[in-house]
Amino acid sequence: MPSSKGILKSEEESLSPSSTVISVPSRLLVTERLITIKSGYDLHKLKYEDILYIESDSEYVNFYLGDKKFMSLQSLKKLIELLPTDQFMRVHRSFIVNRKKVTSLKGRDIYIGNKEIPVSAQYFDAVKEELF
Repeated sequence: MPSSKGILKSEEESLSPSSTVISVPSRLLVTERLITIKSGYDLHKLKYEDILYIESDSEYVNFYLGDKKFMSLQSLKKLIELLPTDQFMRVHRSFIVNRKKVTSLKGRDIYIGNKEIPVSAQYFDAVKEELF
């Protein structure tokens, strides 16, 4: 596979033979267990299980991992198409959550620890059915 500024080539070389690589824009590389994002001039490997939630901020998305936050130039719409649906779910036009990290539902909000995340009417029934 042709590399984009060397990003994909170096990532492919470090993957195990059983990993699946999905070709995506140069700011993003998705495998079975992690996503590699470009934040500024840096590349970061984020394990799916470490991501708490993802929040849209205009044309950027913020990945929240406990006490860490990474910002990347991405579309939330494209991102949800690439992430595994058994682990991530869109709950609002501005939020994707890690299904395994959701702790409670109160009214129209879900909680990941102490973080309150709104659930829009469009996604509420699916959230209630699939997460609780």
